[in-house]
Amino acid sequence: MKIKSFDSLDHDGIIRVALRAWAPVFQTMEPAMNPDVYQVFYGDRWQATQQQAVDQVCADVDNPTWVAILSGEIVGFIAIKLHHEGRMGEIYMVAMVAVDPDFQGQGVGGALIQLL
Repeated sequence: MKIKSFDSLDHDGIIRVALRAWAPVFQTMEPAMNPDVYQVFYGDRWQATQQQAVDQVCADVDNPTWVAILSGEIVGFIAIKLHHEGRMGEIYMVAMVAVDPDFQGQGVGGALIQLL
């Protein structure tokens, strides 16, 4: 597995991974929430909302982002938000670490977390 800094050519691969990785989360949230509340917060547009969030984090030069590549394919990514004033960092947004479901359980997420 290769881990490299994000560049604009990685955008579509990151979006694909994010949507595949987060689909099960939204599938389990929907029946667990009040249907009206789910529709207000997510509805049928969760994919667009997640893509917008990924776009924003990747566009911010203050948020280092790395991608994991296996067999020439992006299989995961991580974005970090740095707080320079406090010399701290955080994995940005809930679940901003994403690993393609086909590659989960193979150490991709752990390799990305080690960058911290």
